[in-house]
Amino acid sequence: MTRIYSPVGVNVDTVDSAQTFELGTEAQGQDGSKFVYVLADATITQYNAVAIAKDFGATPITKALVDAGNQVGVAQVAFAAGQYGWVATKGGNDLLRVTAKNGCAVGVALYTCGTAGYLDDTAASQTLVNGIVLTDTATSSGAAEECRVFTDLFPTPAP
Repeated sequence: MTRIYSPVGVNVDTVDSAQTFELGTEAQGQDGSKFVYVLADATITQYNAVAIAKDFGATPITKALVDAGNQVGVAQVAFAAGQYGWVATKGGNDLLRVTAKNGCAVGVALYTCGTAGYLDDTAASQTLVNGIVLTDTATSSGAAEECRVFTDLFPTPAP
């Protein structure tokens, strides 16, 4: 469980069917972690990387969503479509997890991939998600791996 220091009343480990905070509210936690309050536009599996639209709707990450300029976050809990909750946009020290493809190595660049919600270390035809690295090697596809997010996650523009 992540300790949240502000605002009061935030529980990043739960989702709600009713809105309890303004969409886009940011919560500050231990180790410099940051979470943003979103509405799930689709079902989100626990630990999926998500794209956060300007209206703070969240959807499992895809290349197209990142290429459209959406912010990136990491869901630490599962969401049903239409539920409200918090996704991590910064943090680490092994408190956060993200779904990754098999064989992703520690400390290497991560990219979108063909599986919505997953990250991969294969760059071919994908978009870099700069600022996130695994701290443990992915031993199976879809494994929830410990990660560190060094900066607010935004897509890296194509050259």
